[in-house]
Amino acid sequence: MSIKRKKKMTCTLFRILAVASLCSSIINLTLLSICLSAGRWIFGDLLCQILAFLSHVLVAGAAWLVALAGLERYFKLVLPADHPCVFSDINTKLLVVGLYLLIAIILINPLYGWGEYSEYRGYFKLTVHTTRPNLTRHNYDVTASTLSPVPVSDLPPVGCDGNNRTHFMFPGDYNTTQLAEMFSKNLKINWNFFSRLLHITHESLVLALRAPNEENLENLLSENSEYTLGDELFHGAPKCQNNEYILCLEFMLNYTEVETYKKIFVPFQATNMCSVDFTTMNKGAWGWIAFFIASTGAAPYIMIAVCAILTFWKWSYIQFEHRNQDLVQSRKFFYGCLISVPLYFPYFIVNLSNYYGNYVSPTLNVFVMILYYGSNLLPCALLSPRYLCKTVERSSTSGSIRESETEDQEEFEMEIIPDNQL
Repeated sequence: MSIKRKKKMTCTLFRILAVASLCSSIINLTLLSICLSAGRWIFGDLLCQILAFLSHVLVAGAAWLVALAGLERYFKLVLPADHPCVFSDINTKLLVVGLYLLIAIILINPLYGWGEYSEYRGYFKLTVHTTRPNLTRHNYDVTASTLSPVPVSDLPPVGCDGNNRTHFMFPGDYNTTQLAEMFSKNLKINWNFFSRLLHITHESLVLALRAPNEENLENLLSENSEYTLGDELFHGAPKCQNNEYILCLEFMLNYTEVETYKKIFVPFQATNMCSVDFTTMNKGAWGWIAFFIASTGAAPYIMIAVCAILTFWKWSYIQFEHRNQDLVQSRKFFYGCLISVPLYFPYFIVNLSNYYGNYVSPTLNVFVMILYYGSNLLPCALLSPRYLCKTVERSSTSGSIRESETEDQEEFEMEIIPDNQL
């Protein structure tokens, strides 16, 4: 009875690992293929959050299952007496469920504002200054045609005061909060820009802008240089009918910042994949990035390394206590974990490099993501399919063990004593 339970336990853990790794790879690579084919994120903002959360839970879950399998191998080889109790069938399932719950709690933080899931990377700032000269029709007649751009040199001495800063005049009056909402809405409609309010006062506001691609970014810059940006941002806004107020606005862009954004961050987001944003605008960004890397990258592989080192340290002793096939398969598993390290961690390195303003080729970024999504398959792929998923039968007459075509005797030979030796 104990033999059957022990074999079922081992099979359960590695089957879960294989299925989890395979599902993680298939789902994420399918999403990546769809985004690359479409040239943009097509599933909307809500599904961006849900799918990015699911994506990283699957990848991190597979990484932690590999670590759990490494711990199981350590107990199997170094502490065989404790192995059946610690990694019983029910304990294994509880450990797996607990791991995924813990990972879900960790990775749900971006949904609450610590960190961010996004298809965009980086941002640049648009600063808007406003003045309200409270013109009346006795001072300056504001007509419907005033909605057209007004160059600085053509500003009248009365009204906007010829301050050489105003780029746009609008016959109406809005506070900066209303302007921020209106501008964000029209940026999304006209250029599919993502925007977020960073700073606001009674006379100015600062918006962080993220462009979906270089073409849309160039269109916005062209509108600004031709003094037509105000027309687009005020599109659909009602004008004052009594012409008693005029709103003077200045749109300011740091073109050095914009050029850096265009060369560094826009190419990097060309995968159009919604995932953890290392360049998030949310508060505590660095804390989240460090926590994300430590909990989903460093911690599971440190655990694997510790189990492997302790196992190989006692290899000279355990090799006489276990069958050669068991040792060979365990060695293959740990070697697979070692090989998966250079496949798993470039994802973090490339994203950190982009965060620090270094150019990363879009092709390299795609390649690194493919490695990241498929890296956890390697430890399972090196194991023999017959090694961990077999059954055992006992003959009722001779007391010997008979194997089926898919069984494995090594899990049991150390514990079974033939009847003639009892």
